Formats: sequence, structure tokens, C-alpha cells
Amino acid sequence: SFPYLLRKGVPSYGLRTDTDGTMGQVLLIPAYDASGQVVGLERINAAGQKQHLGEKKNTFFLIGEPGPGEQVFIAEGYATACSIHQITGSPVAVSFSHFNLGNVANILKGKGFKPTVCPDAGASEVTGFRNIKMPDDALKGQDWNDIAQEHGLDEARELFREQEAKSTEPIPPASSKETLLFEAIE
Repeated sequence: SFPYLLRKGVPSYGLRTDTDGTMGQVLLIPAYDASGQVVGLERINAAGQKQHLGEKKNTFFLIGEPGPGEQVFIAEGYATACSIHQITGSPVAVSFSHFNLGNVANILKGKGFKPTVCPDAGASEVTGFRNIKMPDDALKGQDWNDIAQEHGLDEARELFREQEAKSTEPIPPASSKETLLFEAIE
């Protein structure tokens, strides 16, 4: 019944609320590190304002329970991750920001999962991992929650499948001649 979740049309997957003197009632999203310890906390108030406490880099919140070798989608925010989970039925990790998408992908890969990154519209792709981009007509900053809210889950599911079929794995830039020479010498 938290206002932010109602406005975004997503459920709470084990989240709690608290009251903050500055932000009012807040939704609490734990940020786990690679070893499964809570090292940070994202707080979202009813209006959608976010504040992250503690560690953010190399942390994530997982929606769903992936099996060994299973694909795990990665999204920036909680509402986006929930929408992708509703669209696909697959596990989704919340990275809490764009800069952390690659970090979370590396952590999940190290745990034996198949990470797939879902950046917001207009955001850069994460090299070395499969990326599912937003539809071409999506406005910069839009995400899969926006698509689900605007078009409904059934149409969002179709759009996601189309984008998944066109997904890419960007190749890191080629090494410089100097780097290649040092690698050859080593």
C-alpha cells in the first residue's frame, strides 16, 4: 500500500517501510554485496525521492531466486526491475544506478549466472554483457516500468521480446598497439 509502489504499479518483494524525520515515510530497499551482506540501503519516499545510505558500488537487490546458470536481468531501479520481473517471470537484480550495472553484471557472472543488462533509454550499453535496449521510440530516461505503465504488461511483454531478439553484446574497444605489445611481452 506504499504510495510509490502504487503509483509505479509494482509490488513489494519483501521490502519494509520506516519513518524518517526529513523524508517522512520511506520504502527500504537493502543493498547486498557479493557475499550476501547488507552494506547499504536505498530509501524512497512517497513522492519517489531517493536517498542511498552506505555502500552503493558493487551492491544489488535481487527479485526472484535464480537457479545455477540461469539468466538474471539487471536494471537500474527497483520499479524498473519489478516491471521486468513481471514481464519476463525471470529473476532481476536492482543495481541502484547506471554506473553500477556493469559491477552487478560482473558479480552475477562470478556467481555462475548469465547477466543481461537492461539500461534505460538513451543510456550507454555495458560492454562485455548482453544488453536489451529500450524500444527505438522510447524517450531518453524511460525504462521498462514506464513502458508497462503506458502500454500495460501484455504489450510491454511483446515489446520486451522484440528488443530481446535484437539484443547485443557490445565488444570492448580494441587494445592499443602499446597494450598489445606489453601483453605479447608478458
